[in-house]
Amino acid sequence: MLSPADTSYVRIKIIKRFGESWLYMALFICAYIIRNEYPDYVDYPDDCNVGLVRFLNAYFYGYCFYVSFLFVTLVGCVIPKLETTFRIINAIFFAVYFFGLFLYANYVIHALSESTTCKTQNLEMKLFTIIYIISWYAYLATRVVMFVLYMAKKTFTGRQHELEGVSLFVDAE
Repeated sequence: MLSPADTSYVRIKIIKRFGESWLYMALFICAYIIRNEYPDYVDYPDDCNVGLVRFLNAYFYGYCFYVSFLFVTLVGCVIPKLETTFRIINAIFFAVYFFGLFLYANYVIHALSESTTCKTQNLEMKLFTIIYIISWYAYLATRVVMFVLYMAKKTFTGRQHELEGVSLFVDAE
């Protein structure tokens, strides 16, 4: 039986696992709604929206797999030795899958044909793709700003003590 301290630890782990990816969850809900509202566009794409449908399906099924993986990582609460392995796999999955989808979404939006029929149909899928792209650009911009500010602080203030920067890698739980 878990003690109250153990259950609160597990609760914190669940919140950290699923709370950090709220934007991806919101996009998943949007993808689910689009897939259910327009099944004929998703099941039988035409020449205009084949790339958009591929992106939508890749995001939808990939996120289903990712959520399943996040549930499996809760095993790390019971077996702490697996925690580091799960973090590495999560980082690799995030870097490869979500960033790969970002690159593919940029390609799909860029490759859309310029005919008027393609511009006026499937606006929901285009909006979904554009929101995904904008959210990634915002994420990358914040990371660049954080890095620049960190480098400026490090350059102009110098090291205050020998453990400076170590706090970035300490997981406060």
